[in-house]
Amino acid sequence: MTVSVDVRRILVPAVSGLLCLGLWTLLARTVVEADALVSTPLAVVSEVWDEWDSIGPHAGATARAAIVGFLIGNGLAILAGSIAVLVPGLEPVLARLGLAIYCMPMTAVAPILQIVFVGRAPLVVMTALFVFFTTYVATVVGLRRADDAALAVVHVAGGGRLAQLVRVRITSALPGITAGLAVAAPAAVVGTMLGEYMGSSTGLGVAMVQARSALQVERTWALGATAAALTLIGYVGVRLLGRLATPWARDGAHLAVGPAPVTVAGSWRRVAAAAGTVAATVAVALGGWHLFVRALGLDPYFAKTPADVARLFTQGPDVHTHWSDLADAFETTAGHALVGLAAGFAAAILLAVAVALSPALDRLLAPYLIVLAAIPIAAMVPVIALVLGRGQTSVAVVVALLTFLPTFVNASLGLDAAPSQARELIHVNGGSRLHVLALVQLRYSVPWLFAAARIAAPGAIGGALVAEWLITGDVLAALLQRSRNMGDFTAIWAYGVAAVVVSLLVYAVVTALETLALHPEQA
Repeated sequence: MTVSVDVRRILVPAVSGLLCLGLWTLLARTVVEADALVSTPLAVVSEVWDEWDSIGPHAGATARAAIVGFLIGNGLAILAGSIAVLVPGLEPVLARLGLAIYCMPMTAVAPILQIVFVGRAPLVVMTALFVFFTTYVATVVGLRRADDAALAVVHVAGGGRLAQLVRVRITSALPGITAGLAVAAPAAVVGTMLGEYMGSSTGLGVAMVQARSALQVERTWALGATAAALTLIGYVGVRLLGRLATPWARDGAHLAVGPAPVTVAGSWRRVAAAAGTVAATVAVALGGWHLFVRALGLDPYFAKTPADVARLFTQGPDVHTHWSDLADAFETTAGHALVGLAAGFAAAILLAVAVALSPALDRLLAPYLIVLAAIPIAAMVPVIALVLGRGQTSVAVVVALLTFLPTFVNASLGLDAAPSQARELIHVNGGSRLHVLALVQLRYSVPWLFAAARIAAPGAIGGALVAEWLITGDVLAALLQRSRNMGDFTAIWAYGVAAVVVSLLVYAVVTALETLALHPEQA
């Protein structure tokens, strides 16, 4: 019996994968053949093989920058997570700084990095920023899951927090950290390729943009396939290393953002503490920004301080123009993000419901979800634009794809979180799976859906900005390009900071809605 189950687990994904490749080939040769914008799998493989002499150097350049950024970003994330556990008072500030990094729209930050750094250093920095938050969260969560009895033994033996960290917490955190590193591996490639989109002479990102602009269909698909293979190798490689390093960890360990913790309502002390943490975070961020510019002795013509950005929005004859341009830009971006977010959310919830009603569907979809988690959607924007054109549909599809997976993961976990006793009660009274879903599972999934929204909403803003930059070339991308052409570097910094602030506000709004819906007594 065990053998047959194992064989079925292998055969079902294999057969479904072959059917998927067959459907891809059929569509490429029939429905979309007239447009000649979709290459067949065989043509893609043939193009990679024939043109590897030109594709290989680009892949190598992207891989090198991704690896360096991956190591730096994850190293800093693990260090910050360890400090947060050793010094609990710093944890709220570090968490909010990490959240600010996560919410940074990289298309808005990239021009600033290109001003400050030279060569391929901006790509490394962007990659490090891209991977930081996931690994930081995984590190803190893992370190806090240490066994209380083991921690007590170290404490009784005279060990302090550092001894507990070294002897107990690190071991208990390894499964979570390796899961975070597996998520960070594809993100490293995405960060590098986004930097290459913004400006680079080598790399898969710039090669894809050039191939799409020249309507080299097969080369665009081949470069996209190479990027996907690169991320899959990183994802699978880190997962395998994680399993070797943590053989005691359970199978299928994953990361998901759970519901926000419930805190005691009506406490002015809690409100004051939260306000103080936010103020401290802002002070650290602004102070660090100022010190960074001054300590490195950066040319003030290119590198701007918080005071320079503040003056742009408060002084001078063009203040109204700057505010008006920003308002128009983000109004359009918000529309793009909202459409894509709604589409991605709806598709994810419908699929999660279908999986809950039919467990066999879970086994069928598992390989595709792993591939979707590993393939850099943001890095595949040129392929999407090649197939769907340079219109609003492409922007919406990019945003929907970026928001789909985190929503599906959290929705699935939320549906599974329903107590077994409640499910059995429905079954005992003659209820079907559909009754269990409607009466129990959907209600328990609501907090998890809000948790998904907290992550997906800022991601939708960032995805919309990436798509606008690479597909439509308007809105914020046009503002940044115009400022660069005019040598107005203060405006570039200002627009980048504004994009970060908008993303953080979107996160705060979703969190406030979550509190109002789930914990109205705290509002």
